[in-house]
Parts: sequence; structure tokens; C-alpha cells
Amino acid sequence: MSEIEYIQGLCHQVQAAYNLLKTNKNISLADETIESLICPVMSLQFPGPESDDARQLARKAYRGLSDYIEHRYPERKSTIIRPNSFSHKVLALHFSAMLSDSPIWDDILAAKEFTHNHTTDHPTDLAVFNSLIQQANATMLAAESSVELYLAVKFVDALNSSSVDRDRFRLKDLVLLKRKVHSRLHHRLYKQDRRKWPDDFRQRLFEIQGKVCAGCGAKFNSHSTMALDHIASPITGGADTPGNLQLLCLTCNGTKNAWGMRHLRKRLMEEKRMVDLEAAEEAHKAALSFIG
Repeated sequence: MSEIEYIQGLCHQVQAAYNLLKTNKNISLADETIESLICPVMSLQFPGPESDDARQLARKAYRGLSDYIEHRYPERKSTIIRPNSFSHKVLALHFSAMLSDSPIWDDILAAKEFTHNHTTDHPTDLAVFNSLIQQANATMLAAESSVELYLAVKFVDALNSSSVDRDRFRLKDLVLLKRKVHSRLHHRLYKQDRRKWPDDFRQRLFEIQGKVCAGCGAKFNSHSTMALDHIASPITGGADTPGNLQLLCLTCNGTKNAWGMRHLRKRLMEEKRMVDLEAAEEAHKAALSFIG
């Protein structure tokens, strides 16, 4: 099966689920189908397929998921804004949260409605607002799954309206707790499966690459001038395993970030920082084939 055929199959499945939803036929099956498609569709978004046709199909599948959720839960779309992220893990989590039947959604919608339509000057409103703050605090402390952690953060965002007196209602304490929850979520998404690679692994990779940077092709002056880089970033789904690790100089590592090798090579050529393209390509290929 070609890449285009695979993505076409995803598009057909998304459309089939959407048709079930629009006709009110077996909505539970439609939800299950969409949930199973979230990760495959999101993994196609960053860095994206090579060919233009495949990229267009990937975007079509993404739009299909968005349309499904907007039709399924119209009130949620305006409540939680899609994150501006190039991480397919974050986007997949966002879509999963949008489809979740978690009771936290009731709290988020209540908080959003309150901050938009009420004032905390009235004693009754003050009591309701304080109750929401206590609930948000309890929700964040009790959250366990990634979806619950994500929704707990959004609960605080809904309460943290610009119209609210943050000092008076101790929202600063709530925001500090939110940061801790966000840190837990970030660790779960990106760091909990990371390995600490020993020095001898780096040394073997150093030798395999011919002692040159896999980005610009420059010779390493010392081990302190090189960084262990994920070829496909964990943020975009890359594995923390040999074959997805290479050594870059510190400058190339900072330039590449999570954008990928095509972005790095393009920047190096545009800024005339490429030292030895042939040596860089050989080092990159060697790293791809290295099994540790």
C-alpha cells in the first residue's frame, strides 16, 4: 500500500464516521472510529508527507476530524482553542479531550459561562465563583490521565478571565498549581520514556559519523561542542532509540530544534553556514543505520 492510498483510507474512514454522525446512526460507533483515527491523522501533520498530493490528503483528514468535533460538540469549539503547536502529540491530546465524556467538561463550561455573564461583586456570584475555584483546585490535584490533566489546565484557563480580580480571588495560587500540572503533562508526553544514553554510546556514534556534525559537516573540536539529537523529534513522534539519534554541533542543534533535517539544511544553505554537505550527508546516513 502506498502512502497516498493509506491516507486516502484514513480520509474515507473519517468521512464515514461523519456521515454516521450527521444521520444520527450509531453515533457511538462514529465516536469510536474517530478516536481510533486521531493519532494516525495527527502523526501525518508534522513534518508531513513528502509529496504535495499526500500533504493535501493529510490536511483533508485533519479538517474532517475538526468538522466532526465541531458538529458533535459545537459548544466546545469556542471554549477550548486548538493549541498553536507543531507537536502531533499535543494536537492528538487536544482532539481526544474534545471528544472526552469527562465530567470536567461540565466544570469548564460552567466556568466559561460564569466569567462571561456574571460579576463577582454580587454575594451570590462570589459564592459561585469561590466554589468553582475550589473545584478547579480539586480537579487538578485529582487528575491522572493525560486527558484529565489537559482538561484541568483548561478549567483554570476558563476561570482566569481578564475580568476577574486575580489578587482578590487568589487566582495566582491557582495559576501556580496549573503550572505544576502542566509540567506533569509535559513530562508524560515527552520525557517519561526518554533514556539517559551513556558516554560510550555517544563515543561510538561519534566514530560512526566520522567525527563530524550530521548537520553542517564540520569536524567536532571536542565532545563538549556536540549535542545528541533526535532526527525525528519526540515532539513529532520520533522514538528515543538508536537509528533516530545523531550528533550535531551546538549551533545546528539549536537551529534544527523540532523542525527536522530539511529545515536545518535549508537554513544552513540560505545562511551559507554549510561546511561540508557531502560529509554531513554521510554522517547522517551513518547515524540512521547505527543500531547501538
